[in-house]
Amino acid sequence: MAQSYSERLLARLGEHKRKHHPDIPLGTWRNPRGEDIACEHILPKESCRSNLLPTISESFWSWFDGQATKLDLHRYFHHLNSSQAMAFNLLFPFLEDGKVDPRLVQVLGIVDGAEYMGCFEKVLDPAEGTNFDFLMESPTCRRIFFELKLSEQAFGSCDNDERHQQKLKDHYEPHLRQAVDPKWLDPATFCANYQVLRNLSYLGRYPDSGVVFIFPKANEKLRQAENTIKQIVSKSLAPRVAIFYLEYLVERILEAVADDDALTQHYLAFRDKYICV
Repeated sequence: MAQSYSERLLARLGEHKRKHHPDIPLGTWRNPRGEDIACEHILPKESCRSNLLPTISESFWSWFDGQATKLDLHRYFHHLNSSQAMAFNLLFPFLEDGKVDPRLVQVLGIVDGAEYMGCFEKVLDPAEGTNFDFLMESPTCRRIFFELKLSEQAFGSCDNDERHQQKLKDHYEPHLRQAVDPKWLDPATFCANYQVLRNLSYLGRYPDSGVVFIFPKANEKLRQAENTIKQIVSKSLAPRVAIFYLEYLVERILEAVADDDALTQHYLAFRDKYICV
């Protein structure tokens, strides 16, 4: 029986752990029976900083520790399949003093000629609470919102309860009503597609903005969500939404940095760690 994407990825990350961190003990995962199981793709929590590729580890943690507003590491950041760690490894090399390297802007197909600032884990509306994995912003306040996933099985849903129905009414429907078909604002349908729709609601808040979804094509579960995203945005939002497969994005990056030995080595290491077919 063929392995699933999740099985192939964990096997690859286990190989990465054995090759690059042989002296770090295995981390553990607590199963539903309360047993701690040692796993090759998990680092001990105290070794979580080793989840950054060595090509950027020193510079990243120096930057991270110097932030006035500390970023919160996700609960499972010490897992090698952490999408947050993957996002840091993917995007941090293009961030210097808050400025986004024009080569990343080029790779993303943005042709407005603007200089963008970038930041991780950005919350624009604390009352609403959406946390964007990465945000780019131009001097004209054009914003590009990023959602990145790696081994997740789906985009997030939520309970169709009173609290989320009220959030739909207060925070999302006013910004989506003119942009998506009414069926997506039915509470049950909205809650089933909660993460995608709340991200897209920011296109209504910021008219000159865009949303970028990044995930592996090899992840069959996430690829199924692609059709849903395309259906949601088909009415009027399609030109402002981009889906990038991680495998192809890395190849485009390698082309863009071909004359930069340091970045080439970093993205070859990134590909070796994360990309499996």
